[in-house]
Amino acid sequence: MERCTVYFDTGFYRDLAALPEAEAGPVLASLDELGVRTVLSPVVLEELLQDGREPALDRRLADALLFLREPSLRLAPDLSWAMLKLGPAERRALVALHRRTGPVQALGDALALLPRAEGTAAERKKLQAQLDRRIAQLGFDALQGFGDARVDWLLEAAGLLLKGAGKDLGARAPGGLKLRDLRRQAELVRHAAEIDLYQADLAELGALARQGPEHPLIAAGLLPRCFAVEPGQPLEALAEVRRRG
Repeated sequence: MERCTVYFDTGFYRDLAALPEAEAGPVLASLDELGVRTVLSPVVLEELLQDGREPALDRRLADALLFLREPSLRLAPDLSWAMLKLGPAERRALVALHRRTGPVQALGDALALLPRAEGTAAERKKLQAQLDRRIAQLGFDALQGFGDARVDWLLEAAGLLLKGAGKDLGARAPGGLKLRDLRRQAELVRHAAEIDLYQADLAELGALARQGPEHPLIAAGLLPRCFAVEPGQPLEALAEVRRRG
């Protein structure tokens, strides 16, 4: 098959790491057979680093992903699966860094993905000034110019993130979507020219299906690239890739 770039959800890698080596082998062989290029994103790496698996399992997962036939598409230049081989102290340092900078990235990604507003220029300017003041109070001055997003979505999403300051990224945003899902969806929209398929979890896919046509992912015609399978079924995820390939 021709190369297919698949943005698997974090759960796919968790399931792969948990498999005995004899069962993980067929999954890895299928990735190569299907010409799959995995996607290494900040969201996936951050979540895997915070999972607390046995170090040996993470080292095995890192080696397996590093030696796939197709090198991963890295959504940031400083990402590597080899980070999963880091010791506890280094992992804690990376997690601490994420907790300081993650909310900034998450807020930017989430707001970039929210539907555009139909409000007046004056209304948008007033909203921008309110958000700028809140961000400055928390030391996130660099986050400016979110653009004109729907006011109710924007305030609710910003409120969840800013209140949590990185400790509540699992909270739900408007429309039933998790904030970490908004981050991943924003990455799909930005890298749509390179990503062929996007794995969501079942709840995320259901929430996406309920979004209106103003959602940027739907407006860009990317919903057909999204799929979901039951948790704990990495081979089923690959079967879905095969069906769509």
